[in-house]
Amino acid sequence: MLLLGAWFAVGTPADAQILYGSVVGHVTDPSGAAVPGVSVILIHEQTNLARETTTRADGGYGFPNAQEGTYTVRATLVGFREHVERGVPVSANAVARVDVELEVGTLAETVTVQSDRTLLQADSGQLQSEVNSEEVSSLPLGSFRNYQTLLNLVPGTTPHRSSNAITDTPARSLNTNVNGTARNNNNTRLDGAVTVFVWLPHHAVYVAPAETVDTVSTTTSNFDAEQGMAGGAAVTVMTRSGSNEFHGSGTFLFENDALRARNFFNPGEKPESSRKIGAATLGGPILKDRLFFFGAWEGHYLTGGDTRTGTVPTAAMRAGDFSSFDTTIYDPLTGNPDGTGRTPFPGNVIPPDRISSVAADIQSRIPQPNRDGISSNLTRTGNFTMDRNNYDFKLNWNPSPALQLWGKYSQMNADVGSDMWLGNPAGGGVGGTGFGTGSGVTRTRVKLGTLGWTWTASPTFVVDGNVSHARFDQEGLPPDFGTDYGTDVFGIPGTNGDGGSNGDPRTSGMPGFTISGFERLGNPDGWSPLFRNDRTYNVTVNATWIKGRHEMRFGADVVRLELTHWQPELGPGPRGQFTFNGGATALGPSGSPNQINAYAQFLLGHTTTAAKGIQHEIMTGREWQLGLYFRDRWQVNRNLTLNLGLRWERYPLMTRADRGLEYYDDTTNQVLLGGLGGNPEDLGLEVR
Repeated sequence: MLLLGAWFAVGTPADAQILYGSVVGHVTDPSGAAVPGVSVILIHEQTNLARETTTRADGGYGFPNAQEGTYTVRATLVGFREHVERGVPVSANAVARVDVELEVGTLAETVTVQSDRTLLQADSGQLQSEVNSEEVSSLPLGSFRNYQTLLNLVPGTTPHRSSNAITDTPARSLNTNVNGTARNNNNTRLDGAVTVFVWLPHHAVYVAPAETVDTVSTTTSNFDAEQGMAGGAAVTVMTRSGSNEFHGSGTFLFENDALRARNFFNPGEKPESSRKIGAATLGGPILKDRLFFFGAWEGHYLTGGDTRTGTVPTAAMRAGDFSSFDTTIYDPLTGNPDGTGRTPFPGNVIPPDRISSVAADIQSRIPQPNRDGISSNLTRTGNFTMDRNNYDFKLNWNPSPALQLWGKYSQMNADVGSDMWLGNPAGGGVGGTGFGTGSGVTRTRVKLGTLGWTWTASPTFVVDGNVSHARFDQEGLPPDFGTDYGTDVFGIPGTNGDGGSNGDPRTSGMPGFTISGFERLGNPDGWSPLFRNDRTYNVTVNATWIKGRHEMRFGADVVRLELTHWQPELGPGPRGQFTFNGGATALGPSGSPNQINAYAQFLLGHTTTAAKGIQHEIMTGREWQLGLYFRDRWQVNRNLTLNLGLRWERYPLMTRADRGLEYYDDTTNQVLLGGLGGNPEDLGLEVR
């Protein structure tokens, strides 16, 4: 993809960079004439880092690659009073303009000005919004205290939402559509590091805790050539750094079910629920003016209550006694192959010796109804939990005014758990209707490391860059993991791997049984267990060269994405699944089976369909993303800037993707989702 842009702006050339801001301006005398040769010093007030340049013939000056913070601008020239402007705010991807009017006098005299914090962004054509640390800490952020909530304030965005289960994304990343573009076109970087899920690119794999956020800069239009890999919004998140003063903070939030309303439709006891969030930060100097640290911890501990109502068989149904129902139960072993001519069971009761031992074992694990009727006759309350801890540590080192180095490490440990709501091993997770938790425990570990640098080779040549590496490891195990219920307990061939102790342990657990009109029995989570191991590598290098009235910026951005998954998610799952629609106990060929027929068919052990999801090998995806750009900002005159940008990007398809998945359906005797191939008879499934 090739991007070419040209536009005009009023003011002095300025960078609109990813990790850094800029300070620009003009120096004039009392008559308004430009003053060349003025010494201008930029001092970072938190660390005393100082950089110096001189004004050009037109009186203009510029400091590209200025780190975030508050600055003092000092301008001196013999014959004029020294001019000092304090409190100049600089943030990532923003331009601060400080125009100076020197007064005639001696250098011993000083004119001090306090800068206006609301500096107008008149030197950049980008449509940009910014949220600072004060706003993040004081504005409402929702129950997960996510800074992304404030993206709702950016013009052109749709209301944010979290669209995936809490087991998949315990960071609870939010997503939004910007200016009508797809959410996958947004690009979020944390301290310069790519933080997207490989397989859910609209989510950030690591969401910085609110107490660590310094600024969030969101560009939604007229992107600078440097800001690629985005089509909707380019979001730059900068985290806090240490300074020459020690600063710390501590917060704690607690809430529980005491003040929460009871579920109107389930008037029983309120389920236990609570939320505890604690956070602490500390930053300061290790070596004054040279080496600084910042550390933070946030813990989020959630216990959610979920009350579910469903349909389970009555005691009479479990005994095969359907005499109290108007539905006639026909014997599938009688009559013709098309179902005509079948004879009913005497008294509408299935003889005990005809009840499948597998069905009897399965239904013995299901709780009895606690409400009247044959529909919605069971209500149970349970809990699901999320324990999440975030750790952040950052070092900034200024070995000299010309070289700044920094490093950042972040880690998230999250465990999400839920029991099966019908009891282990029967039924889905308790939180299935809440946050989308599956049964069992899913452990997620995210590690993100970044190194960055800025080297000022001369006042007219600056090189900056950063390298980062992110690791995402996730393992989700259902509570029935480790026991081959299908093959070893129930004796159903082909359900768990190759059967017995020789089977793949990842296919262990209880098969699913879908009976029309009733709760799904066994383990219905076909997407579990899951094993995901993703890696992201990112290298970005930029250089700025100022030549006369031209400010040229060029660089490269390289991203490597690696996906490695074992999760036969599509279809019925790795343990196998059986369905019962009641047709086997109804009168064919035009009978109308209902839930009574379906449960009678289940008791007899006659399946409607039998299916299983098979993954022959690890599913992998490998992708390189490459971006190259060149931009020239040419100061035609004091009030007119010509900005020319050229960017080239390449997004190749994954070298290997979605391999090794099959979904076999015995009713059609074919593979519905192709993978590496395989013989259907190898599944070992039988229609009984």
